[in-house]
Amino acid sequence: MSATVSLPHQGSQAAESHRPWCAHHAAAECQSEELTIPGSSLSVWLAASGSERPRLVIDQPGDYIEVVVRD
Repeated sequence: MSATVSLPHQGSQAAESHRPWCAHHAAAECQSEELTIPGSSLSVWLAASGSERPRLVIDQPGDYIEVVVRD
C-alpha cells in the first residue's frame, strides 16, 4: 500500500507564535489537523514546540512514530 499526503507549509516561527499550519494550540505546542490515511488505521499530523523543527507524528493503534521534518 502507498499513500501520498500533502502537508501544509511548515514555515519558521518564533517560540511564542503559532505556526502557519497550527490548528490546535496546547501549552507551548502547535498541532496541525489530524489526517487519516485512507484504507489504513494510520493517522498523521504535524507538531512542534517553540522554535524546534516540526515533527510528523504517525499514529497507529497502540504505537506512534515521530519523524523530524527537514526545512
